[in-house]
Amino acid sequence: MDTMAIFRFFTPERELEPLEVPPEGETRTTVYLNDLLGLESGREVSTEVKVEGSGIVAVERAMYFVYTSPETGKVMSGGTCSIGFGE
Repeated sequence: MDTMAIFRFFTPERELEPLEVPPEGETRTTVYLNDLLGLESGREVSTEVKVEGSGIVAVERAMYFVYTSPETGKVMSGGTCSIGFGE
């Protein structure tokens, strides 16, 4: 069996259609959640990634944001990154 990364997306309202991505060896693939139907910008979403088949896959979840303080009006930008690894 070929390797397949299966992404499941959950909003507060419902689970969306899964996305299957066949990872290529020694390459990087980016999934832009804002480009997926039902996950437009500003939506709250949880993501699960499951790998089926043989192979080793590393997954990175990067999230970037711009925040404006309602008290001071100060604009701050930042982000987080989480990494998952499985074989």
